[in-house]
Amino acid sequence: MNINYSKGANPYGLTSYVLSPEKQEQGQAEPILATNMVGLNAEELAEEFRFVHDYNPRVKKTMVHYSVSLSPQEHKSPEEISAISNAVLERTGHQDCQYFVVEHHDRQARHQVQHWHIVTSAVDMHAKWVDDAFIKIRLKHLERELEETFGLEQTKVRAKPERYNLTTGEYRLKERTGGELTKEKLWRSLQTHTADQPSMLMLVTRLKAADISVRLYARDGQIDGISYGMEGIAFPGYKLGAAYSFKGLQRHLGIDHAPEQDELLRRVNLLTAQQCRQLVKQSKDRDSAVIPQVEENSTVQLELAQDMLAIALQVFTINHQAGRTQETEAGVWRLSGKRYASSYDSAAREFSLTSLDDRGLRIQGQVEGEALRVTAAQHIQEHDLAAFEEMRRIVDMVSVQSPLQEL
Repeated sequence: MNINYSKGANPYGLTSYVLSPEKQEQGQAEPILATNMVGLNAEELAEEFRFVHDYNPRVKKTMVHYSVSLSPQEHKSPEEISAISNAVLERTGHQDCQYFVVEHHDRQARHQVQHWHIVTSAVDMHAKWVDDAFIKIRLKHLERELEETFGLEQTKVRAKPERYNLTTGEYRLKERTGGELTKEKLWRSLQTHTADQPSMLMLVTRLKAADISVRLYARDGQIDGISYGMEGIAFPGYKLGAAYSFKGLQRHLGIDHAPEQDELLRRVNLLTAQQCRQLVKQSKDRDSAVIPQVEENSTVQLELAQDMLAIALQVFTINHQAGRTQETEAGVWRLSGKRYASSYDSAAREFSLTSLDDRGLRIQGQVEGEALRVTAAQHIQEHDLAAFEEMRRIVDMVSVQSPLQEL
């Protein structure tokens, strides 16, 4: 079984929700399965709760709501539901509080999951506040205890990022139409395009290539939100599931993104679907990059470094234009991300790229007129080149003209 807990300060709002006719079976005469109250509707029950709450005005969140769910296709009678509910109230300290229990049937219709709601008070009949310290931890222990006591199956709850839930309205629409909803198509597309853990730049490129619009949201100048559009309908990432918010993509699905790529990501998002399809095709057609084992500062190493440093300079310039670089000392500008940092010394006309981990990657270059010449390189690895090769295709599509003139 699974017990969820919430609390609030609106007796009528909670009682109205729990007694909503949309959650009941058609023709059900009496939705309340167990209670110690006399009220028969939301207004009367809310007024009873307020009467007791007035005896302890120091308590602000006066209402407590437990939602109990059983394992799929497991079913208990109204008498058993009442017994389980009373056990929940007793174990959580609400045995002397007003309460009522109502079963909802929406989830049972959709997922064969029986569940019900226990509405009670944070103030008991003696005007004492019911302590809810560590309640969510306590409920996990209580779930196991009640499963053993009442012979219930243990509910296997999916990890939050893996939950894909339709709303009641969406489920009813699906039942009427019998087809796949736009939200379901978007879920399927997102699962496909994130399966190999691309960078955020490539993910947005793939989505736009598949005619899925993307909107980015920023806070304090840094991108931290995303929404998706398909078939004329927009879906905020967080409403599709924890894994599809901007941070969730990185945390749960391994989509790599660094703050210094924000401006480049904005530019990619301005590309047309056709331009994005071209980028995706180039990505599929490219051969895997392999870096031979070579000595530091060898010709091969310097040639590889030349390509990487040129891309790093373009990314640096894009961020410099957008005001995202920092002047660490007079005439010296720095751009720092999660994996790499780059800097430009305008007096010495030197540009460098370094890794921020302990691998010791470092590439130094000298700006000579309109050219950039690598002077030293060390510890370049295959995944460094692969990352910059992907970025090259995107940078070329949104490239700035004459980046050295901008510096």
